[in-house]
Amino acid sequence: MLKDEREHNKVLQATTLHSYLANVYQDHAEANIASHRRMLAGLGRNVCFVMSRPITAITEMDLGKWRLNRSNTPRVSRESRAGKN
Repeated sequence: MLKDEREHNKVLQATTLHSYLANVYQDHAEANIASHRRMLAGLGRNVCFVMSRPITAITEMDLGKWRLNRSNTPRVSRESRAGKN
């Protein structure tokens, strides 16, 4: 039974968002997105609270939490950055 549990845990680790981004999506991003390094780093920072969970365990509530946190984060607009130059 212990061996089955270890194999089950291995499968779960292989299906995490982190594993998907690092293995499957990274190849696609490198081939198709010019700023793939910056985009992947940004994804890692923004959704770090769900990176270790299996993709199938990420819920709509998790994404709502992310949206709420993102909307509460102060951002510098392009206009104010342009005015500082």
